[in-house]
Amino acid sequence: MGREDQARAAALHALDTWEQHRSPTDELIAELDAALTDDRDRRFARQLVLGTLRWRLRLDWIIGHFSRPSVAELEPRVLNILRLGILQIHFMDRVPERAAIHTCVELAKRHGARAASGLINAVLRSFQRQPNRVRFPDPTSDTVRYLSLYYSHPEWLVERWRPRRGYQYFRPLIFYKKKHNPPTLRRHPHPSPS
Repeated sequence: MGREDQARAAALHALDTWEQHRSPTDELIAELDAALTDDRDRRFARQLVLGTLRWRLRLDWIIGHFSRPSVAELEPRVLNILRLGILQIHFMDRVPERAAIHTCVELAKRHGARAASGLINAVLRSFQRQPNRVRFPDPTSDTVRYLSLYYSHPEWLVERWRPRRGYQYFRPLIFYKKKHNPPTLRRHPHPSPS
């Protein structure tokens, strides 16, 4: 297994862990750092994990345009592999698209999702060839849903923020927050009993 493949495998494991336990992000990153010895691998794996968590709603929306079965019907590991692939194709300019697709298919074969490797290959190749098939809700008539999916924020949060400001103000603000604030989930210690 190549170096970048090790980083992708570690990222997949971290995403699977998050899916099962909703582990805090700092714990996921600590586990990644412990699993990988090379600094470049660590940085790449962090990009994959944090990017997948940050853009999860948008990634799932894209997958839904190309996958049968639906996103809700996919096994969690298969869905995480697809998310990693779409993230690399859609957001990571330095990763060649062919490499992203090939390594995701190999991840499936080596990590318990061999039966889905054909589906993974088909979905990622279809998105690579036809990214314009992806249609987001209309930003004028379905503003909250559009902002939620396009910028990958929960609808309840978009609903809470939107009344305070107009759409023209809110759109750049939500993009800025998405770009500059990595997803962070931390456990807060319980207050000690007095």
